[in-house]
Amino acid sequence: MSISNQQRVGDVWWFAWGLVLGAVCLSTSGCQTTADLTSPDPAWQTITLHDPWLNNMPAVTVNAPEDWVPEPISQRLGYEYSKQSLMIDLRVAAPDGRAVRFYPSMGFAYDRAWPAGIAPWSATAGGWIAMPPPETYGNWLLTLIEENPAPGVAGPRLIRETELPETQAALSKLYHPWLESYRQLNASMPNNLGEEFRARVQAHHASFTYTRNEVPELAHFVLVVFRVDQINASGVAERGNWSIMAMQSKEGPAELGDSALLNDDAMQDVLDSWAEQGPWAEQNLRLMMRHTHGQWPVRHMEIGARPIDAELRQQKRQQDERRFKQLLHDAWDEIAGLYDR
Repeated sequence: MSISNQQRVGDVWWFAWGLVLGAVCLSTSGCQTTADLTSPDPAWQTITLHDPWLNNMPAVTVNAPEDWVPEPISQRLGYEYSKQSLMIDLRVAAPDGRAVRFYPSMGFAYDRAWPAGIAPWSATAGGWIAMPPPETYGNWLLTLIEENPAPGVAGPRLIRETELPETQAALSKLYHPWLESYRQLNASMPNNLGEEFRARVQAHHASFTYTRNEVPELAHFVLVVFRVDQINASGVAERGNWSIMAMQSKEGPAELGDSALLNDDAMQDVLDSWAEQGPWAEQNLRLMMRHTHGQWPVRHMEIGARPIDAELRQQKRQQDERRFKQLLHDAWDEIAGLYDR
């Protein structure tokens, strides 16, 4: 790949990845839970996640029944991970053991030319997380659960994994400009190289059984993955990027059954309520774009040189967020349909 093509790929990927950066807080102590008048019902609470790194700005809100307990775990990777946003893992649990969980967005890169000593999860020279794409996302998730089990969780088993064709079609439509940019990039490359960039969006479902404190439970996951591979003249993927743009789960006692968990209105309402706060989203993206190795800017950055620019960007961000949230909602409906047949 030429230097100019490397730069163009990076620019296009960064644009797409920045559309749905995960919202986060810097530490568990920085994730504050507050009652709020914006709750959808008096019996509901609004969980507000703050970002201490950006002046403790409200970053995300999630609505949940008032007796559900939020369990935030947040992490900030080192300066060398310049393409990775702050991350949050938020589980919201009901008293009867039902729970929903929001997982952080993560951006990965791989290159067959890298030395063998580069370990998974280490930082790449470009600031990504080093990780080749898995053969199946279900088995990748199973490995993560086995290697990093939640307290009391044991014996995870992958039960089912499938693509979600309806959701993938909606993703392809939503991110058509991004996919089209790679088609144009391929068209601009010299024909004699025999190389191409293969860009795709993927939607997957995976289900698991396990025990939590020796009680059998079920968990269902939905994953939205963006992936770009550079394919050589022999049809082999030489290098690329892939990113978990969204990952959510519904879990609960196995005795409830798959259909009951997947069709639970309260659980879905909690998942649907995730809302990034506009001022924070703008500041966070600017912070990421200004990030340099070994140094983070600490001043509160201007949102935009002209108010109209910031307003238009906010309107576009809100529109994209609504469409993406609807897409995730429909993905859960598609998964429920697999079990209701």
